[in-house]
Amino acid sequence: MSSGPPTKLGKYDIIREIARSNDIVYEAYDPLMNRRVAIKELAVASTSTSQQREDRVKRFLREVKAAGSLAHPNIVTVYEVGEESGRHYMAMEFLDGNTLRNQIDSHGKIAQDRAIEIAVDVLCALDFAHKHGVIHRDIKPENIQILSNGTVKLTDFGIARLTFEPNLTIDGQVFGTPSYMSPEQVVGREIDVRSDIFSIGTVLFEMLTGEKPFKGDNVVAITYAIMNTSLDCPQGIGFAMWQVISKAMEKSPQMRFATAEEMIEALRQVQNAGQVQPHLPVSSGPMPPVFGGPGNGPVNPYAPPVVVPPPVSMPMPMHGQSPYNTTPYGGALPPDPYGMGYQTPYNQQPYPGTPYPQPGVPYNQQPYVPGGPYPQAPQTLGGMNYPHAPVYYPPAPRRPVFKPETKQFVARFLLVLLIVGTFMGLVIYAIIEIGKGINGMETTRRDNQVQQQIQTETQGEPVEQQIAAREKGMKDLQGTMGRAEESAKLADNYVQAAQSKEVAGKPAEAEAYYQKAAEADPIAPRYVNLAAFYQRMERKVTNTDDRLEFIRGAGESFQHAAQSAQTKEDREKFKRQSAQQFLKAGDLLKPFDSRMAREYYYQARDVAPPESEEFKLAQQAIDSLSA
Repeated sequence: MSSGPPTKLGKYDIIREIARSNDIVYEAYDPLMNRRVAIKELAVASTSTSQQREDRVKRFLREVKAAGSLAHPNIVTVYEVGEESGRHYMAMEFLDGNTLRNQIDSHGKIAQDRAIEIAVDVLCALDFAHKHGVIHRDIKPENIQILSNGTVKLTDFGIARLTFEPNLTIDGQVFGTPSYMSPEQVVGREIDVRSDIFSIGTVLFEMLTGEKPFKGDNVVAITYAIMNTSLDCPQGIGFAMWQVISKAMEKSPQMRFATAEEMIEALRQVQNAGQVQPHLPVSSGPMPPVFGGPGNGPVNPYAPPVVVPPPVSMPMPMHGQSPYNTTPYGGALPPDPYGMGYQTPYNQQPYPGTPYPQPGVPYNQQPYVPGGPYPQAPQTLGGMNYPHAPVYYPPAPRRPVFKPETKQFVARFLLVLLIVGTFMGLVIYAIIEIGKGINGMETTRRDNQVQQQIQTETQGEPVEQQIAAREKGMKDLQGTMGRAEESAKLADNYVQAAQSKEVAGKPAEAEAYYQKAAEADPIAPRYVNLAAFYQRMERKVTNTDDRLEFIRGAGESFQHAAQSAQTKEDREKFKRQSAQQFLKAGDLLKPFDSRMAREYYYQARDVAPPESEEFKLAQQAIDSLSA
């Protein structure tokens, strides 16, 4: 990559640079479509090894494939991908407005209704992506764009996981932004769609509070908080809203929402309920009925009647008079409505025969002796007999297994162990990467020497000798970049040899060289060369079987070209050309073998673009054979 910004990339005119992180994003103009676009260019450090560059290119193309396969109103649209002079880039929809990070930093908290709308839009994008085998893995406010008209767009699929393709991340390798990663993502375990659910839960928490849920001064502290900290409901978040957030941010994936669609439904229920209070209100209405008699609700028909004595006016004691011997009714006790021996609180006896202590006299009660005799309840009360029953004394509290000091020591020890382990892991990882870099540099040096030797041996030699020298030299190449360059040159040699054989009237040898060219460098132009050869040969023969064989070969070659084409326009063109050949084969067989003709028509319909003329012709041919 060159040091300065380009003025053009492909067909796009670069206007200005608008962002730079791992890659560079430009505002650009598409003169063919007359529209503004965003160009994202792959940025690779000049000191990177060939292996590191290859990995970056693979991840860049993975991002293109992830975002480019998702057509959804809440996902940024990718138009095309290209390469020019070693610059890899992709053209995307130009987005105005600001990121969610800008809005949170500028305004702090976001109103609950708006926060739910933003979260639902992001979840709709995630639900669509998950159903198409794409896990984003980097949900954060920086990757959520809010346009000037309020539309929400999910961006940056740079570390997305494609479930339908081999994983580029090895086991234990961690990618993502620490503050928003799920616990399983932190430790490098296998993840699924529920990891994105955790991340959107943290974003929703930050929108409603203005703060990140997991804080720390460094990555180790943040990841420790994600793995171990249990969050409490912040002030100002309603109970129902907190239930949704806490379920999305469960430590165990099995406890979270299983899909984005489930979380959308939960958020819409909260929105429809209109709950904005942090706590449930206290009811000011009538209390529910309670059994118990007058003034307390309906009477329980199964309870004995309650007799309430008449109200008594208790005179205040005079100065110097003790309240302990004050009795109403002129010194006499009130009538006993229960017939059980009326007792005042001041002269009742706890046990028969034991007088209540007088002022200044200690209690005459036996202390509790373990294993000794228990105090007994009275046998008679109000003339009724009751069995003896021991007085219950609760057991002494159980001593804790660990002292608080021990718990604190263990917690600190584990934290230190985690920090030291993480540091050692980073050191080992750095050593491994340095070793890879040294090996990559050595591999590049050896490959350069081999390529120079191949260039010397092939210069000025006949094409067949160039092929032999290049095939022999490629066995000594170790790096991927060197092999790719020599494979492209070898494919050019094969095409040159095929053309000379075709001119010499040796079609079998020409076909073999064309096929070798496509195998050595499987890009669209190689297959187009092979298809064109089959078309030329088909025009030279008259035998039906030979014509059919060449027509079928041309159709399959165009189909391979469509699969390896870099742009949508080329893919559509090659699919139509492939369908035309299969239609031609069906028309050739229709008078002789309707069953085989139908197979070719089906093949033409399957490969043709749905809205193309070839698709309609294939369907009409199938219908005519079925009639």
